Amino acid sequence: MKKIPIAMTLTCILSASLLAQDDARHEPRERAKEVFRQLDVNNDQVVTHDELMLEAQKKFVEFDQNNNGAITLGELPEKMPLSPRAERRIAHMKDRADARQQAGAQRRGPRMPPDERAEKMRSTRIKFMARMDKNGDEQVNLEEFAAPLVNRFKRGDINGDGEVTTAEFEQSLEQRKYKRRGKLATKYRR
Repeated sequence: MKKIPIAMTLTCILSASLLAQDDARHEPRERAKEVFRQLDVNNDQVVTHDELMLEAQKKFVEFDQNNNGAITLGELPEKMPLSPRAERRIAHMKDRADARQQAGAQRRGPRMPPDERAEKMRSTRIKFMARMDKNGDEQVNLEEFAAPLVNRFKRGDINGDGEVTTAEFEQSLEQRKYKRRGKLATKYRR
């Protein structure tokens, strides 16, 4: 069973509100650039920690229905939003299943249908709460909610000045690309 990283889950929640539906066709790099532009509130080509926290707080308030400064399991939606990547994955699985059905081919071994798989992916609110609640009080406060984003922000802030410029952002995307390639290369070595 694959685990969904916390940063990816939180990014999914933010991305669902920041990105339009047609962004599913764009490459991940383009979607990341669009998120950067959305976070850059004053359009100065720099995302500050305050701008990041402002967006995180907007999403936090959407989930904090009773405005007490904490999100409980009951306040989370029954069906959590999926990331654009997960939506594309589900669409691809549906396309493949349709193609197999039209060709009359059968799948080897039991597999969950794409619609059921999508429903299972959307029902991750308990997992989300378990991963985000670091202090075990069965509530997620703003700091816990924003922690994965802040960590990602810190990785993007290459010079450590508390701001991510477009140049730093581009450089962090390149570093991430090469890091992934290195992990993939070592993963499949025999």
